[in-house]
Amino acid sequence: MKTAADHLLKFPNARPSTVAFIERRNAVLAQLQRGGRGKALGSPQIHHSSIHILEALVTGPEKEAFEVLHPFLGEELAKAVIEFRSVTKKAKLTGYAAKLLLKEYTKTGDMRAAAEMQIFMSWQGFKASWYFNELAKTGQRHPNAPRRGADMADFTNDIMGAYYERVGVSSRHN
Repeated sequence: MKTAADHLLKFPNARPSTVAFIERRNAVLAQLQRGGRGKALGSPQIHHSSIHILEALVTGPEKEAFEVLHPFLGEELAKAVIEFRSVTKKAKLTGYAAKLLLKEYTKTGDMRAAAEMQIFMSWQGFKASWYFNELAKTGQRHPNAPRRGADMADFTNDIMGAYYERVGVSSRHN
């Protein structure tokens, strides 16, 4: 288990919030290993889910953010977005900020892919336009995205298709 001291040795300029998070996480994990809910972890009567661990780790505004993100992103990705935000930005992710984030994720048509790209690209925030620009840079095309960078053949086909529809011609040469 990585300690806050280990992290500071590797990253001397680490943010205090990152160090505090590592200390808090390690304290909770140690408590759970000791049987923090009155029973040993190996006991068959107790079932620890990651929700219980999250409740111990995340309090206040981050808990509200989890409640907003969880139904749309799933438990693992919602926790990853919250943890990522706490490491990359000094401001905690609040419930309201999570709603704004979801609004941008929704514009992409694939909320999970948008959240994953935000983490992968190390973006502190997220705008749908950034997502589409990144897809365009890598030559990928999102199924719900507007067509970008169409070539002349696509342009011609679109114009001719509109023309044939207007004229009412049932068959055309492709």
